[in-house]
Amino acid sequence: MCVISKKDNNLYIYELTNKKDINTWKLVHTLNQHMLYICSVDWHLQTNRIISSSHDKNIFVWNYHSDTNTWKPEIVIFETKVSVLSVKWNKKGDKFVASTGCKIVGTGYYEVNNKWWTCKKMKEHYSAVTCSKIDDSGLFIISGSTDNRIYISSAFVKETDKEISGDLPYEVAEHGELLMTVKADAWVNDVCWSKSGHYCFAATHDSI
Repeated sequence: MCVISKKDNNLYIYELTNKKDINTWKLVHTLNQHMLYICSVDWHLQTNRIISSSHDKNIFVWNYHSDTNTWKPEIVIFETKVSVLSVKWNKKGDKFVASTGCKIVGTGYYEVNNKWWTCKKMKEHYSAVTCSKIDDSGLFIISGSTDNRIYISSAFVKETDKEISGDLPYEVAEHGELLMTVKADAWVNDVCWSKSGHYCFAATHDSI
């Protein structure tokens, strides 16, 4: 199956009987909680949760209920004044990173005590955040912006990050602490981590 966002406010889930022939794909679900165009969607393969963001400033986490064959949305508590341009799950699927058009990057997680998804803000860029990713440890976020800057920040959340192990690229720091800044010569279009987390990649608008 796959999930697609088109030029509207819906998510479309298709069953792929033949991956190479799109004419055979069967539409099985339409998710229609957003009010404006959808900017980003990510489907976590292990938890089977879908996360989506939109120009309506909202983020939803979708859970599948097999007893009713329906997807039900949970809104994420995240105060932002503009579009949420991108959302991406971490490796475990218990946290996500959100990028906005108002300089803000956020780390999302589930608050067990309150029984809702929330998003903690971190140090702002100087303009819209175009891209962001969490490393495999789930403890560090890299983000890029139209301010020509790349930030690496701590995504540590004590509610979820209780067991920390492995060869980490940085010391664990308080959430939002800025660990590294790289100045580019143009807008940053995309960023990603290596599997080890000791290397990162950035693609900028000046072909570098």
